[in-house]
Amino acid sequence: MAELRVKGTGTLKLFESDNTSSVTIASPASLSANKTITLPDADVTLASGTMLATDGSGASLTSLNASELGSGTVPTARLGTGTASSSTVLYGDQTYKAEPGGNNTPAFQVYLTGDQTIANDTLTKVAMTGEIVDTDSAYDNSSNYRFTVPAGEGGKYFFFWRIFCHVNGSPVTGANVPLYKNGSAYTGTGTNWGVRIDDSNGFDYLALSGSYIVDLDATDYVELYAKALTVDSSSSVLLTANALGFGGYKLIGA
Repeated sequence: MAELRVKGTGTLKLFESDNTSSVTIASPASLSANKTITLPDADVTLASGTMLATDGSGASLTSLNASELGSGTVPTARLGTGTASSSTVLYGDQTYKAEPGGNNTPAFQVYLTGDQTIANDTLTKVAMTGEIVDTDSAYDNSSNYRFTVPAGEGGKYFFFWRIFCHVNGSPVTGANVPLYKNGSAYTGTGTNWGVRIDDSNGFDYLALSGSYIVDLDATDYVELYAKALTVDSSSSVLLTANALGFGGYKLIGA
């Protein structure tokens, strides 16, 4: 028969049915005031070694729904690995990483400072020397007239341009302005809009514009070329100064 024994040492022993083993409830050696232990009003089974600490720390809990947190905060170090700071964010893989965002750089925008003469039906590099912006000094405006991707800045880039062809003796009947990547015409996704007519009278001015999104690695370079046709198939064409622009910038997170 199970026994319940109250010891003079301040312990209460509850023995099992054969009285060989017991559960002991011990009182602290010193109490500042009377204490009360309130038992739950439902059946409770305690797993071995999982009694919740009386200071409420919850250190022994292995699973707790966040909705059960009534107050307080969870330390950032407990939310994920890495360093939590004002410049990092917690990703879905439970790691702190650099906050996304930043500037669309490297970036550049250049223009033609003087009219450039190109021969009829001859693909010619557009030599834009005037710079509006060149964040990383990546555009060569003195000899190669190209944008080169700086080290560590590979990714997707957006490029745009606008071209005006001007008469120099004979009306212009058509033109094309291809973007070159590493010395070859780029044929990826983008637009190259212009005007081409078959009318022998031609146009005094011909306007073209275009844009591309290009995948580039470090040291890759891009250049702008132009070709125009005239009515008499021999006269040269002027690319009009200041009306021409070429630029690009790196896309964030692309």
